[in-house]
Amino acid sequence: MHTSKNTTNPTPVGGHLHWRIYITLVICLAACGAGDKPSGQDTEEVKEQEYKLNAVLEGERPAERRFVDIAINRTVNLPASEDAMLFNPAALWYLDDGNIYVWDSGDFRIKAFSVDGEFLGAFGDGRGEGPGQFHVARGLTLQQDSVVLLDPMIGRSSYFARDGSLGKTVQHESQFTNVARSRSGTVYKMNVAPGAPDPAPYVRMERDGERRQIDNLLDREVSTIVFDGALHATPDRGIYVPLYYPALLAFAPHDSIPRAYPSPDYGSVPLPEPQTSGEGFSQVTGPPELRVHWGSQVSGETLAVQIRPQEQGSSLFDIYDVASLTYQHTARIPSPARGGSLLAYDEGLLISRGDTTVVLHHLALDTQQNR
Repeated sequence: MHTSKNTTNPTPVGGHLHWRIYITLVICLAACGAGDKPSGQDTEEVKEQEYKLNAVLEGERPAERRFVDIAINRTVNLPASEDAMLFNPAALWYLDDGNIYVWDSGDFRIKAFSVDGEFLGAFGDGRGEGPGQFHVARGLTLQQDSVVLLDPMIGRSSYFARDGSLGKTVQHESQFTNVARSRSGTVYKMNVAPGAPDPAPYVRMERDGERRQIDNLLDREVSTIVFDGALHATPDRGIYVPLYYPALLAFAPHDSIPRAYPSPDYGSVPLPEPQTSGEGFSQVTGPPELRVHWGSQVSGETLAVQIRPQEQGSSLFDIYDVASLTYQHTARIPSPARGGSLLAYDEGLLISRGDTTVVLHHLALDTQQNR
């Protein structure tokens, strides 16, 4: 598995200062520095939304979505040969080496493919708690020459060589639901697990033996199950895409509080509330029909976040600039991709799951026209 991909570090975007709005029990106007607030601004224009995130809101909600239609140039089904089988593909990753990794919950292994459908190898030794075994796969990343997989159920990261052999395992001292590693060496660990010793979600940033933790990302009155999402790492910060919240969260190693960036749905959807199921013993569940975000993928200078399709036979992805996390436009692709698909926008790839297959669409993408 030696396919490579050249990536370019995102270029920081600056030149404008956003108002900062603190989100606590309700969003309220923060104390702005001199010159931050235009003279005569009516405070009644500030909308109160009970999202109950402990974060600083950067910028304003985009006025409306701008749609860009993207055609499919070529489609590849994975697996493309009999060398590998997919029993139940449950999660997808497109990593910096240019390969596609599939968590097959049918036989509890990670399977790797090239963008042309070639099977490259498998990682793992089935279900269990022994060396190289898993219960759940989250936070698959690359670290030097290793493929690293987090199993949040047993709190362990497994390091595999490219030939599939197990290198080492690391038992985490705390429970984490997701881990992301940046090329600059910072490790971001997210905990949103209900019933944990400290039930309030938090993020931990580790680099060169130093550790920084931002606590209480969510008000304690809100069930943490509605704060589930995907964690990404860029060279200078971590990005969290919640499933049920119309905002993106960013964590920089020097920040003492996260920053939230509004999506086009900000202010138009209610605070997510969990449902209970069962009799006697009730289980809290997050209803999928209330999701505002599905799959997400950082690719080059863009972040693509899948949203609920507004029409059948198409997939919609909100495109953000990675450096500023500002909304750019919405890519509309004629594909009935199911929830949890990935769009590697800069690479022109749409990857979606089927019952026993993964479909890879090569897109006819003119990035200059779409910027």
